[in-house]
Amino acid sequence: MQAEYIRFVLDWAEKSENWAIVCDELMWVSRNLRLERELEAVWFQGRTQGISLIGAAQRPTHVPRLAYSQATYFFLWQTADRQDLERLRDISAGFPRGMIDKGVIELDWDKHECLFVDTKKRQICKTVAPAKI
Repeated sequence: MQAEYIRFVLDWAEKSENWAIVCDELMWVSRNLRLERELEAVWFQGRTQGISLIGAAQRPTHVPRLAYSQATYFFLWQTADRQDLERLRDISAGFPRGMIDKGVIELDWDKHECLFVDTKKRQICKTVAPAKI
């Protein structure tokens, strides 16, 4: 039933245009709910229709490749998992191969640093999440 509801939302947003869709856990929606085809439609046609897909995932390895190739911005946190780092090496976004995964490896976990990647301006910076309010 969850897949049916999410499929309906993705299709409806695509038809009605100008929406921002937040998907918390792309792996679950893509693999477990088997909605990769619907997500692909949004990634391919979304910009034309004014749709932004904001996706979150615990593991970069399990995120469909189109999520990276079609993204304008990334926020990446530290990981030492070999498979996650291999996936991050595949993200070029116009940067030299290995630059993004190297930046992720060097993040300070205790400071809650993350790597912000702007694929449009081809900029990378290290940033820190704000303290609790």
